[in-house]
Amino acid sequence: MRREHRPHYLRLARATLEARYARHFLEPHFDAVGEGTAFGNPWHISAHGPHIELGRYVKIDASTERPVRLVCWPIEPTATGIKIGDFAMINPGARFHCGDRIELGKNALLAPEVTLSDSDWHDPYDRVYTNGAHAPIILHDNVWVGEGARICKGVTIGENSIIGAGSVVTHDIDDDAIAAGNPARVIRRLDADREFISRDHVYAHPEAFFGELKRIEDTMLSHNTTLGYLRHLLFPKRTD
Repeated sequence: MRREHRPHYLRLARATLEARYARHFLEPHFDAVGEGTAFGNPWHISAHGPHIELGRYVKIDASTERPVRLVCWPIEPTATGIKIGDFAMINPGARFHCGDRIELGKNALLAPEVTLSDSDWHDPYDRVYTNGAHAPIILHDNVWVGEGARICKGVTIGENSIIGAGSVVTHDIDDDAIAAGNPARVIRRLDADREFISRDHVYAHPEAFFGELKRIEDTMLSHNTTLGYLRHLLFPKRTD
């Protein structure tokens, strides 16, 4: 498909359905959901356990083949759970396995299929009664984690740093670094003096931002019709 064929009313109906589903079925599973937070395909997003919080203007997208799972089973009474900061973006297939503490700073960006697990969940010698080693995972502000990366227990990733796709991060990564590999190591440094344009820039004036999005969508979908949409579904053409 080369362009969107849905009539405008169908897009609005879909958006309304997602928002109502999320508000009724999904949001009650979180301890807190901040203003402006949105869920794409919320029926493929699940949250299990206590102490899971979302900040303001968080965006979580999921899909049929790539659901998003946030699971918190506290190992110790002191466990603080999962906290996702303002303006974070969580893409399809992300998995959070928390027994202690997983914390994402503001503007965090997780590409598809990223996994964060702060516990081994079993001891090497006692795989029945012992939970094994566990330690917090902390991603500071504006961290970007590439597709399929895995962040292991006890890892702290510094501000603005980037983790390459498919990496396995077993040790701390400091600020303004690009790290990749298994185990991940720093392969390049970012210029800390350059300005970083992060997701909070987009939401500095949310009414203007969402108004512009609506204008673009209205323009793109204004000529679509119900018959044209059905025709493209049943009798697609190369030009569709």
